[in-house]
Amino acid sequence: MPYIGPGDVHPGSIFLPSHAMTPSPTPSRSSHHSHISHHHHQHHEHTTDAHHLDTDSDADLESSKEIFDIFPSLSPQTDIRRINLENYLLTFSLDHGTPGQISSIELGPLGKEVRSVVRLTREKLFWLSPRVGTREEGLSADLDTQILILQLDSSASSSNVHGNGTKVAVILPLTEPEYMGTLRGSPSSNVEGGIVARFERDVLHEGPGEDSEPLYAKLIISFSPSPHLAIRNAIDSARLAAGTETNSSVLDSERSIFSDGLTYCTWNSLQPPVGCTTTQLFKTLDHFNALSIYPSTLLIDDGWQDVHDLKLQSFDSRHEFLDGMKDLGEVVRRAKEGGVLNVGVWHTIGGYWQGVDPLRFKDEYKLIKVTKDGYPGPAEPEGFSYYLPHPSDVGRFFSDYYARLAAHGITFTKCDNVASLDSLLTAHTVSFSPSSSSNPAETIGEQLSIPSIRVAYKEAILSAAARHFGNADRGRVIWCMEMSPRVLMGREVGLKDGSSRYVCRNSDDYYPNEPDSHRYHIFTNAVNTLFTSHLNIIPDLDMFQSHPYIPPNHTTPSHTADTNQASYHAAFRAFGTGPITITDVAGHTDPSIVNKLIGKALGSERSVALQAGSSPWINGDIFDGDLLGGGSGKALRIFSRASSPGLYGGLIGYWNVRSGNGRVEDSISLDDIREIIDVSHDTELGRYAIWSHRSSRLFVADFTTTIPTITPSTPSLLSLSLAPFEFEILTISAVEEGVASLGLLDKYNPLAGILSNQWSGSLHRIEMKCLGRAGFYVDGKPPQLVKVGGKDAEYELTKEGAGHFVVVELDEECRGLAVIIEV
Repeated sequence: MPYIGPGDVHPGSIFLPSHAMTPSPTPSRSSHHSHISHHHHQHHEHTTDAHHLDTDSDADLESSKEIFDIFPSLSPQTDIRRINLENYLLTFSLDHGTPGQISSIELGPLGKEVRSVVRLTREKLFWLSPRVGTREEGLSADLDTQILILQLDSSASSSNVHGNGTKVAVILPLTEPEYMGTLRGSPSSNVEGGIVARFERDVLHEGPGEDSEPLYAKLIISFSPSPHLAIRNAIDSARLAAGTETNSSVLDSERSIFSDGLTYCTWNSLQPPVGCTTTQLFKTLDHFNALSIYPSTLLIDDGWQDVHDLKLQSFDSRHEFLDGMKDLGEVVRRAKEGGVLNVGVWHTIGGYWQGVDPLRFKDEYKLIKVTKDGYPGPAEPEGFSYYLPHPSDVGRFFSDYYARLAAHGITFTKCDNVASLDSLLTAHTVSFSPSSSSNPAETIGEQLSIPSIRVAYKEAILSAAARHFGNADRGRVIWCMEMSPRVLMGREVGLKDGSSRYVCRNSDDYYPNEPDSHRYHIFTNAVNTLFTSHLNIIPDLDMFQSHPYIPPNHTTPSHTADTNQASYHAAFRAFGTGPITITDVAGHTDPSIVNKLIGKALGSERSVALQAGSSPWINGDIFDGDLLGGGSGKALRIFSRASSPGLYGGLIGYWNVRSGNGRVEDSISLDDIREIIDVSHDTELGRYAIWSHRSSRLFVADFTTTIPTITPSTPSLLSLSLAPFEFEILTISAVEEGVASLGLLDKYNPLAGILSNQWSGSLHRIEMKCLGRAGFYVDGKPPQLVKVGGKDAEYELTKEGAGHFVVVELDEECRGLAVIIEV
């Protein structure tokens, strides 16, 4: 697609129809220039002008005033385009330059209307870490921030633009094939708290000429009453600016090859002293099966490959891993004989952590020698060099690799260390002579373009997976350590044209050995999901263990390990849409925890994972910097809306993410309930049954009265007191024609146990997904009949306020899982 300049409009461009944007002569405003600096890594600098604000009325000037409320020092000559009612596009003309050149555009300090700031920053090369702060704190001048979420003083909002009062703004720089866009702190000591939009060139941009086209850097600013809506608006606007056809509403569902099943990953499970061998792998699977836990997917993580000195030696398996088995194919066959449906393996984007052994691959593939920069995260120091397949040959390399894997029955991969491509500083061709020598001389050849390597490697993985696994979407490749703008905002994955979604890790690793990491893991995934779930991504919340931490070279849990961290993580996984992955050590699984995440299929040895159908979100509490503080205070609230047909409601999770021994002292409110049920401004609110996971109590919220109520309303019943590693989950379901279906009460996500909820008059039919304790609230009198699988069923009946609570045990004696209730 050709570059689109600020004055250009044509079919398929970034702009909406004429009623949304009305260009006219530039208004008479100050003529000083935007601060745009351009430099290479060698720090040569010069400046250029930005384009002019293009507007034709006081109303448009008033709408863009919101931008200047956020960035009061932004040049008045900045080109600001209104995409629609709540979204703006800022464009900046970039001078010609070479790959690696950096253009830093001064946006200035945040204005006084900004009350609080949440930033997603690459504190490590591979991961986005959310941090909450104030406008005065600014950003790091050395680390990339992907997105800013700002809480604004609503009294300063322009009511004629946003009638309901804007409270949140999102700042999102775009990443295009031509450049990577991020935000950083201003390197200028003259701009305290200043922010720059930083664009790193990824293609050669020739100077002015008859055939040259201008290059524009782009930045989206979106407004909305809530963080998740503002982020969705920003990403939809980014798609529009990028020229892709997809928006959030037409993305495919968040289902993947992992949906409805449990995944067993070998990583933490097979650490010393257990050992990463097939013997121990099958010992763990046998242990699960003995507990009636049946993983449908096996992920063989790091430890299976033929490697030496952190370099890949061949496409074969490590002899010690096979432990007497013939090859990887025999491992896959035995796993599938035991009921596993999908088997995948792990590798890095370069083959292994430090690439490939050149002497083992030089005769089959062209190679390059690369050096890395000093961005924080990787274990290797700045200037470290290693070998990779040449970008012209990497497609064949991974096609051969995946062909070998597919021949063994492998159906997906986990591709790790993806963002390491961002750290490449130099790359040269390399050859060896004499080739037959065991110690040949190395000859360094021509220098290669780093951006071409990054693109070639991503395309190689996508192409190999499509050719040998059928596709790369929906989990056939799990992208890991991938949280680079070039992946998340790039055209190959995060902003790919089309409706497919790709499974991507959503945070740094699960660290069972670091007690303070658990709360931040929950917080990080909850915040990052606000961003990633609106991309072409299914967020992967990472694995967990159902037992306390077992130190290296120990066979029993540490006496200092907190036993509650297992349920703390497990319950959170029920709110996610990605793989539910367990990495237990054989003999230590706690079935009381795992069985709250899964249910048993009727009539078969199959475990059904019970998880959300759409990604969760968090509300304005995201701006509360005290959520992660010590002492007593509020809980982190996480919301998840039900997605089964005919089911109206969802979940509210309350997690203690406070530091040290901090406790949550909070309460359940009608506003919490409203966040789930108030789907749109047109929603007609009614009555809702509410089930408490912690207390096993039933409540009813009534929004039909002049003053909405929750009953019973005893303060002690509505209060929350959570110790470290504790949580609460409320299940909410609308009362429709006298019945509310609450799902499987013995699960973390009860509503995930419902396939469909239908009613006609007084007759209700609820199709359940698996076995468990099904709960229903019935208004008024007890039900006239309850049937399961077409047969009259026994049930527990409890009087609850103005209605009754019905509990039906769905067990192996059932002839079907359709529950019929007549009222």
